[in-house]
Amino acid sequence: MTYGYARVSTKDQDPSAQVAALEAAGCHEVVTEHASSRLWERPLLQGLLGRLQPGDTLTVWRLDRLVGPVEHLERAVQLLEARGCTLRSLNEHIDTSNAVGRMFVQFMGVLNEYRLNYMRENTLLGLEQARAQGRRLGRRPKLSEPQQRAALEMVAAGRSRAEVARLFGVDAATVARLVRRYRHSE
Repeated sequence: MTYGYARVSTKDQDPSAQVAALEAAGCHEVVTEHASSRLWERPLLQGLLGRLQPGDTLTVWRLDRLVGPVEHLERAVQLLEARGCTLRSLNEHIDTSNAVGRMFVQFMGVLNEYRLNYMRENTLLGLEQARAQGRRLGRRPKLSEPQQRAALEMVAAGRSRAEVARLFGVDAATVARLVRRYRHSE
């Protein structure tokens, strides 16, 4: 059986052109959803994917109507393949029932992997440069340097960690970590 999936991002958008194209392409049933392509967990899409049987085809007007990020395309194709189903996109002329369609999807996966590795390398390079420049990475401390010194002095003078935490408006665990870090540095 051939199913169609139409999606628009907002309630203001009209999916009728998609639905008409999918019906003209021979879809027996068209599911229409109003949701962001960034979300994989779309109720109507997940319901449709769950109903597919071996030999079924999921047809979309354009690939971006089915998925946003390329990793979602890979996930969708893998899920369809595992169920013995195929994906067909009308505008891009992609059909995973043939070798060219499968090759295209694999190529998209390779490009996505390259993109992710490139971004990861740039992120690591940026972090290394920031460290080399002496920048502090991560979340800002809840207590400033003077507050940390004052908190340590209060604990050393016999005040409880809970009391010190209340005075500075932080959790007792924050004071405990500060004390532990100070003791390890001595």
